[in-house]
Amino acid sequence: MKTRQPVLLLLIGIIALVGWMLQSVGTGESVGNLIPEAHQEYGEIPRVINSSTVTVESDTGERIEIATEEGAVQKSYDPSLGIPAFIGRVLLPNGNPAIGIEVLAAGIQAFAIYRNQSGEDGRGPATENRYTTNGKGYFAVHEAPREGLRFVLEFKAEGLPTKSMINLPSQPGRTRDLGDIQLAKGFALTGTVMSSSGVPLQGARVVAAEEPDLGTAPYWMLSRLEPLEGVEAISGNNGKFHLPVLPPGRIRVRAEAEGFATEWSAAVFAEDASQMDDLTVMLSPSEVLAGTLLDEKGRPLGNVRIECLPNEQTTRTFETEEDGSFRFDLARGTSRVLLRIQASGYFLVNRWLRNGEHRNFQEVVLRPVPGIKGWVTRPGGAPIQGASIALVPDSRRSDPLTQQPVSTANTGKDGSFDLAVDFDSPTEWRGGYRDFRLVARAEGYTPIATGRFSLREDASSPLGPFRITLEIGREIRGVVVDPSGVALSGARLHLRRLDGGRSNSRLEQALLSNRRDGKIIKQTSSNSEGAFRFAGLPSADFRVEALYSGFSPAESEEIALVNNLQEIFLQLKSPSGIDGQIAGDVSAFGTLRVTATAPGLESLDALVDPEGRFSFDEIYPGSWTLELREVDSRIDEIFRWIGGEPLARLEEVEVAEGGRASAILDLDLAGKANVKGTVFVNGIPLPEFGIYLVARGLDDVGSDPIRSQRSVLEKVRSTSTSQAGAFEVAAIEPGDWWLLVSPPREYPEGVFQGDDNQEGPTGLFRQRVELHPGDTQQIDVHLELAEVRGTAMWERNGETQPVPGGWGVLEPQGQAEGVGRREISIQSSGAFSATFVPFGNWTLRTGTRGWRSRRVPVTIDANLNTVGNVLFKKR
Repeated sequence: MKTRQPVLLLLIGIIALVGWMLQSVGTGESVGNLIPEAHQEYGEIPRVINSSTVTVESDTGERIEIATEEGAVQKSYDPSLGIPAFIGRVLLPNGNPAIGIEVLAAGIQAFAIYRNQSGEDGRGPATENRYTTNGKGYFAVHEAPREGLRFVLEFKAEGLPTKSMINLPSQPGRTRDLGDIQLAKGFALTGTVMSSSGVPLQGARVVAAEEPDLGTAPYWMLSRLEPLEGVEAISGNNGKFHLPVLPPGRIRVRAEAEGFATEWSAAVFAEDASQMDDLTVMLSPSEVLAGTLLDEKGRPLGNVRIECLPNEQTTRTFETEEDGSFRFDLARGTSRVLLRIQASGYFLVNRWLRNGEHRNFQEVVLRPVPGIKGWVTRPGGAPIQGASIALVPDSRRSDPLTQQPVSTANTGKDGSFDLAVDFDSPTEWRGGYRDFRLVARAEGYTPIATGRFSLREDASSPLGPFRITLEIGREIRGVVVDPSGVALSGARLHLRRLDGGRSNSRLEQALLSNRRDGKIIKQTSSNSEGAFRFAGLPSADFRVEALYSGFSPAESEEIALVNNLQEIFLQLKSPSGIDGQIAGDVSAFGTLRVTATAPGLESLDALVDPEGRFSFDEIYPGSWTLELREVDSRIDEIFRWIGGEPLARLEEVEVAEGGRASAILDLDLAGKANVKGTVFVNGIPLPEFGIYLVARGLDDVGSDPIRSQRSVLEKVRSTSTSQAGAFEVAAIEPGDWWLLVSPPREYPEGVFQGDDNQEGPTGLFRQRVELHPGDTQQIDVHLELAEVRGTAMWERNGETQPVPGGWGVLEPQGQAEGVGRREISIQSSGAFSATFVPFGNWTLRTGTRGWRSRRVPVTIDANLNTVGNVLFKKR
């Protein structure tokens, strides 16, 4: 002990001296060489001592090796990933690790259903990376670059169907362990492509797409379904096609053949390792949109990508032939088509063809876009050499400084630039944007984006020259140390730009817990000396947050960045945590989740294991509140909220720095009620039917849709029927409830609008349930359901033709209380169908823009009911 005292005293003295020096430094003042210069914004990568790796590929195509510890990614990942957004292990169908398979992760600033969010807006992912699993099947995904992103993950193994996980929320600095992800064998599908007159079609191209389990898909969603990669077949002389490997779940098949309008099949739902036969895709004769693409001198432009977006039909993409020609088969009666053309060196074309214009031969001439020129200078007018200029799309939703570039250039000695517009750049930029901006960056300066401008053929404003002045950038730099004062290499730093006004004093901030929110604008890692640096910053208010595995986080005070330099010192805290136990019987529940909240901090979640245990690790010390809720199997996969009455609550859980608090959540089910039962369809118990308990008497909370939705979600409980058709909802508050049943992957109507009219919400079945304390009610539901089919027709140009798309609804007439209407989508062939329709009397209404059918009475009393042709009349 005596030999260690001088070293310990010296270390304490150094820490005290560093703290005194930093406290004595005012805003913008320098402490000289106290804080070493960071080598680069991302810091140095610590030495890897383990040979087990996962390979990743970044946006730039660079391959990165992820170090792992005995295959466990959780605690040993490459610092270039930051703090991984997701980790997990991929297994083959036989349970063995899936070694060396591709994992693709795309982060999207929207509801993330597909990796490539196509459509008229054309927005692509905000971040996209590829990875390869290691020798034990593990993978890790880059840290989310900002808040609000939702991810689509795709797992691709040769000979197996691609597995997709959609709409996964993420937060920077948080890792979500997805556990074991098992790939499926897939199912096989055999079908026939036929004309609307019943003739088998040879040579039709057939592709398949996964349809999200979100209920009845509206036609705009069908038009954006993305075909599965590598899944394609050509129909034989009898019209037959075979797709041997499809992912289990909800699938649609699309067929296209020359002379016929492209069409999707009805949705099919198949289990893994099954075989489905006799799916029929009906194609109707088409009308043709044809033309040629020329440059300004009349020369043909070959191999140029053209998108065709007909109204209420599937979006098609085509590359022009060498002679510039193109052709699209459209449904007869198409009224409106958007042609979108992008070719490097030419203005973008977004051309609407209305009122039958598309039936005329289209000669499209592209106008060359000149290079975008300008200068980049310092505030005094001196040129900046080597500044980076990027052309970025302006989405009007995202910060242009975070957008992926379309093309780039650098300034010369005189500060000038000449940027060529390259829409074929390898950044996988996706067209459809209305406007663009230039973003200028240079070392030591604050990045800036110009005003928006158009690159469409009808653009009226001139393209420059642009004169861009970069302001001298401000800088925040510092060091990160562990609780003992040792510099930490590879610590993760988040720079958050704060919103709103600054508090008047530190005392006021402390008393009011006035911790301002803000957005993460930069992320970096500390270098080998624990140093980090954020450069090129504007004058604004910031906060820096430091995270490192094995310690609780640290954060700076609010930084009012006025002068050129602010230096800070961040000392991580000894790891603090909470170990918890649920006291009570959890057997009646599915997945349970504990949410931890503290003033001024983001909420944390932990799942409860089968023994009722949960834990929170590496959290801020302080006072926490814990709430226990069941993870709603029907709603939580789409929505995420923490409202409603918890099953258990514990306040003032005091967590000391470096300590672990114990917490017991008493699951007191006394006074609660249970509902259970079985759903039978035509006498057979069936799985995946939605069960909803909705509190009666919901009040409309006003015009705020977010508050309205949350108010409703707080008073809804839901689950799905098991393979045996059984369901159970436990720990229900006594009171007056509606019990509703909905079809698989659909929601009841009238629940999520935030009000409760006299009629109440509707579904396939509804029953009022009065629950008293201690009740366990057994409610078996017997449904008689059928399918309705028909074809929508109209008279145009002297002949009767199928209506190429529209809407329809079946309205109940005299059914049991609570039976709701069933919506219908009319396909481009005019065909329509509705499934899961209860027996009884209905009224069918259909229409499309400017046209309506008469009300058709329909009686449902068999498994399949055909209403024949429904004729539309012009309004």
